[in-house]
Amino acid sequence: GDLDHALRENRRLSSRIRSWEAELERSHLDLDEEGLRSELTRAIETLQMKEHKLEQSQEENLSLLEERDALQLRLSSLMRQMESSAANSRAMTPVPGGSSGGGGVPFSPPGLLDPQQQILELNAKLSELRKLNYALDVELQKEKGLRTQQHVRVMEPRSREADRMLSQQSGQSTDSPVKHL
Repeated sequence: GDLDHALRENRRLSSRIRSWEAELERSHLDLDEEGLRSELTRAIETLQMKEHKLEQSQEENLSLLEERDALQLRLSSLMRQMESSAANSRAMTPVPGGSSGGGGVPFSPPGLLDPQQQILELNAKLSELRKLNYALDVELQKEKGLRTQQHVRVMEPRSREADRMLSQQSGQSTDSPVKHL
């Protein structure tokens, strides 16, 4: 029962592997113009899809970096406000045994609690961050250049082979006024 089923499965898989090997060998021997053209087209489409997905991921990463920076600035601003409020609260709290000659006017360090000034600073920093273009990052540009070089390396041998085949074909049929690419 199980042994027969395993043997049948093994034969079926072996047969499938042999057919794949035969197909693979035919595809290597069958590098005519049309086969080469379809292989090139598939390779180019695959590379273009991967490049597009990579660019989308990079754009998403860049927007996330910008959002992170903005949130960090907001957090920093809120923390400064909290510190300022705490310092102001401490300044307003009477110290036991201290002099009461202050007249009840709380001490407030200049510029610590000016919300208008803090908003202006935050807006200035945010506009500075917007000017900062993560897309111009050196590492990002290097990666993009490496992908372009890789693309050229992958496509160059196929392109040479296609050019060679086309030049052979055009050498054989020079009497035709129409050249097919």
